[in-house]
Amino acid sequence: MRIRLTLVALFLLVPVLLAQGPPKPEAQLAALAKLDTMVGTWTGEGWMDFGGRRATFRGSEVVQRKLGGVALLVEGNFFSRPPGTDKDIPVHTTLGVISFDPQTQKYRFTTWLATGTSGDRELVLTDGGWRWEMKGPRGVIRYDTKITESGEWIEIGERSADGAEWVKFFEMKLKEE
Repeated sequence: MRIRLTLVALFLLVPVLLAQGPPKPEAQLAALAKLDTMVGTWTGEGWMDFGGRRATFRGSEVVQRKLGGVALLVEGNFFSRPPGTDKDIPVHTTLGVISFDPQTQKYRFTTWLATGTSGDRELVLTDGGWRWEMKGPRGVIRYDTKITESGEWIEIGERSADGAEWVKFFEMKLKEE
């Protein structure tokens, strides 16, 4: 009899629970809303300096809300035309996911490159933008991005061997389409 009552109670309770739906991830939605200025298709150009050799590139960053707004998908495709050729070649192809962890109260930025490398980094909100960095055997590389009042995405990459002196090696300027 007890089993029968439990089954009846479950039978009656399940539709009520399903009608309410899963709880909304309010913390993640609120945190990701702070990055709404990123969402869109951005195109433009920039330059990278590799040991004194500066290469220019052009391309796009496409940022989309995913999973009902609890994640941002960031896809970058950039191309350069080597001197003396008439064909563009890919120089930077990347995929990233930005999310917010309500337990740690930190943003995560997980990235994958077409070169096969990947990483999981912290993304930090700054005044008017965001920053992420990666540490390696030769120091730290950081990227600072801002969306200007005129709607331009400006991203600066710098590296430092000691954490005190920073050298700019990357700059990109994009406009939203």
